[in-house]
Amino acid sequence: MKQIILAEDHKVIRNGVKMLLESTQQYQVLHEASNGQEVIDALNKGLIPDLIVSDIGMPVMDGITMLTELKQSYPQIPVFDYVDDGK
Repeated sequence: MKQIILAEDHKVIRNGVKMLLESTQQYQVLHEASNGQEVIDALNKGLIPDLIVSDIGMPVMDGITMLTELKQSYPQIPVFDYVDDGK
C-alpha cells in the first residue's frame, strides 16, 4: 500500500480526494495538510511518504513553492500537483 501526504486547503475537497484514494485500497493517507508549509513541517519531523498529492493554489505556501523546496530537500519523494479552482 502506497503511503501519501495529501495537501489541499479546501476540507471538503481534501476529504473527497482522501476517500477516493483510500477506496482503491492501494493508498493510505498518512497525513493531511492545508498548505505546503504543513507538508514541509511533516517531512522535517520524519514523516516520509511514497507520494505527495497536492493542490497548487493554497494559502501560506502554495504547491509550486512547496515543490521547489521539496526538490531541494527531498528529491526522492514524487509529487502530484493539481489545480483546484474551487468550483
